[in-house]
Amino acid sequence: MISVTLREIEKSFRRHRNVVDSANAPSATHRMVLFYAVECGLKAVYMRRNKLRKTDGAVTGFGHRLADLLASLRCTYRLRDAKGKDGIPIPSKSLHEAWRYGKALEDQRELSCETSLKNIILWINNELEGGGV
Repeated sequence: MISVTLREIEKSFRRHRNVVDSANAPSATHRMVLFYAVECGLKAVYMRRNKLRKTDGAVTGFGHRLADLLASLRCTYRLRDAKGKDGIPIPSKSLHEAWRYGKALEDQRELSCETSLKNIILWINNELEGGGV
């Protein structure tokens, strides 16, 4: 991950979130951007709580592992693993890849993942707007 400031990653969270909010119909691309919005938002919350100015070190170590970020932030929301329509499990940290590369996912699990991501967005909004940080 490249080094960015807290301000930059917060701006990225809001930009991704706004794209998702403006989407008329969910698609794989919509869900991928939702995943990235959550990733940026969780990292921004982590940076604020730990008084970090840049994404160096601990923040970059999380990679795309949202489950680890959620646990570190003691957030009660969880992101379930998905399953491909071919029966192959897709770990939550790889959801963005499944959506980016067009992997067909089991409908109910995909919907569950999308709902979880949207709930996490609401939690992040609260944290970044002063509700929890």
